[in-house]
Amino acid sequence: MVDGKDLKKWRHLALHLKENLSNIILMSESDLEELSEVSVNELAAEIGVSCEKAQALQEAIQNVLDRREEERESKQLLELYIETVKKDVTSEAGTIEFNGDEVDTGRNSRTDLSC
Repeated sequence: MVDGKDLKKWRHLALHLKENLSNIILMSESDLEELSEVSVNELAAEIGVSCEKAQALQEAIQNVLDRREEERESKQLLELYIETVKKDVTSEAGTIEFNGDEVDTGRNSRTDLSC
């Protein structure tokens, strides 16, 4: 539950959403978490909507939070994948260089067949 010092903040955030619901996209995760922790009744009263609409708003807020978390996790997985690919490429490059150190004797094994 929201304590006294955060009371004004969540109300300000709620009014910000009331002005324009698309502001939800611009809000920080901590702001969204504050709004999701407010009781449905208080949120509904503050923004002047029914409890059902306030509940739907909190569900939308939770969806935004979930999506951001999924994006963060996806980014981390991609970074790990890129690191792994770079390590594999580096390992393969080392192997290729090692094979490239063979000495060329100038003789072709196909044409240098003695009977």
